[in-house]
Amino acid sequence: MKKFVKVSLWVIGVLALFLVTAVFIIDKKADTIAQKMVDDFLSEHPLPHHEVTVEAVNVNLPARAVSLHELKIYPDETVSLQSDNLENPDLLNAQIDEIEIRGVKIWKFFRKKIIDVGKITIENPCFIFTVSDKTIKGKNKLSNRYIQQKNLNIDSSEVEKINMVIVDKLKINNGSLKILKHAESKPAFEVKEYSVFIKKAKFDPDKIDDLETAIYFKETHLLAKGGTIQTPDGLYTIYTGMLAVSYADASIIFDTLRIIPNYSKVEFGRAVGKQTDRFAIGIDKLEVLDVNWDEMITNDKNMIRYVAIHQPCLSIFRDQNMPFDTTNFPKLPQDAIKELKSFLKIDSVRVINGYLEYEELMKRAEKPGKVVLSQLNATCYSITNDTAFINNNGSIIVKGDFKLYGKAPAQIEIKLPLNEKNTDFILTGSVKDADMRIFNPYTEHTAMVVIDSGNIKQLQFEAFAANDTASGTMRLLYDDLKITVLKSEKKEDILRKNKFLSFVGNAAVRDQNPPKGKPERIAEMFFERNKNKALFNYMIKTLVTGFIATIGPTDRHIRNEVYGGSTHQKKERKQFQKEQKQEKSHTKRKQKKEGRHQKRNERRK
Repeated sequence: MKKFVKVSLWVIGVLALFLVTAVFIIDKKADTIAQKMVDDFLSEHPLPHHEVTVEAVNVNLPARAVSLHELKIYPDETVSLQSDNLENPDLLNAQIDEIEIRGVKIWKFFRKKIIDVGKITIENPCFIFTVSDKTIKGKNKLSNRYIQQKNLNIDSSEVEKINMVIVDKLKINNGSLKILKHAESKPAFEVKEYSVFIKKAKFDPDKIDDLETAIYFKETHLLAKGGTIQTPDGLYTIYTGMLAVSYADASIIFDTLRIIPNYSKVEFGRAVGKQTDRFAIGIDKLEVLDVNWDEMITNDKNMIRYVAIHQPCLSIFRDQNMPFDTTNFPKLPQDAIKELKSFLKIDSVRVINGYLEYEELMKRAEKPGKVVLSQLNATCYSITNDTAFINNNGSIIVKGDFKLYGKAPAQIEIKLPLNEKNTDFILTGSVKDADMRIFNPYTEHTAMVVIDSGNIKQLQFEAFAANDTASGTMRLLYDDLKITVLKSEKKEDILRKNKFLSFVGNAAVRDQNPPKGKPERIAEMFFERNKNKALFNYMIKTLVTGFIATIGPTDRHIRNEVYGGSTHQKKERKQFQKEQKQEKSHTKRKQKKEGRHQKRNERRK
């Protein structure tokens, strides 16, 4: 018995050694066979205007794995980047250190024509696209150019042999990407490092003409660092720190986001050639949560529950020394949203601890006037172009609080109706306990006025804007207002006090509201819209009319509580009453004349 066991073990050992040796030999031969298959495929299916090479192919039969090393794609020698005669002007330079495919289910392919792979790992892929202006503007898609079968020269009958492609896990490690315009060295788009993980991916070759429906995945994660985008007009560069996209978590998160102008404040207007706003934006963290990926991918519907913008810093500069553009008619926010081609629905956007700085350089001024809003916390509700919501008289609502120049607490609410053609916005707000000298950074360089003293006890306003004009009321209670009017000393390039105009100015403005022994002055705001300027200008200029009416020497725009209107409204009322009396008199004269004619006709009969 013991001898039988020994013989059996010896036979099994010999067989095992033979099998290992056979697999080893076949495995070695498999590399050569696989290399030839890859070379034949690349030769029979060339990528237009490009050379494709693979340095080595390794096959591991026990692990059912194959790996490709040093895959390179580059334009062939006949291609000139300056040529305008290419059928496909978009060119690709790519290098991938290794592509490893593991867990290939061979029998499933032979029985059902399904490619089923356990894991694909792509190491250090580096892609550099050189593209035309049309591609940059989105008229062509790189994914379609290099993935669709017509560009790879693959016959449709060959694709039909495959019923499905299934990949359990796909990993891309340490990738990089650049997109360059022809004849330009600075990238229009760049990601210095990215990694991708996709789980349970499926590809249906029958739907290859529509890649959005042809590809399905259960879970995906994208992690990118050091992204750079040049805007098409060349005015701004967009930087991203860490970008994380998760299909499973339904989220998009930017760790850092910066929009930086490519020109200084003075040079920006010259580069544009006209008066415009220069923006500089920095965001510490941007969270887009509860993204409906399925609706976005399959139906082109952007449905998001919540967006959080952490510590945004927005700096706006406008140079009024540049020519004003009378051909520009910026759209109101609600109109721009309604005209979007894709469906949009964002339930709420939250701004957390924001900072806003607006600077305006007046003509021939040396320094700009500045307005600062800090500690800004606001929420915007119902950003959508959903027709059902619009037809139900829905509105975009913005509610927020902040501090003027970091000192005066303020609250504001803006309503932007989506379905009312005659209402641009409804604006309400309040400010409490403010030292009026905080406004000097703006008034000194825009109105040549310095506020020496003044205290705002309470400010409340309500404005209603139509297509052409805005009106409303402002209740501004203050005391101890004193000002200094400045004059410019051109030789010394400084501002000095103008004693005469300062005396006249202090005599003209009202130093307090309510005046001593008199009721409060409630101002009526009124402003005619400049349609060449944006919504922000419309709102601010409307509020300024309330300030001027309150502190000004006349009562023309002050509400009269007895008659329920301001002086100019009373004049209109008197004119209306006069016209009514004239119409009554005219009617009586006409009736008397008709009566006389009637009596004359009766006598003749």
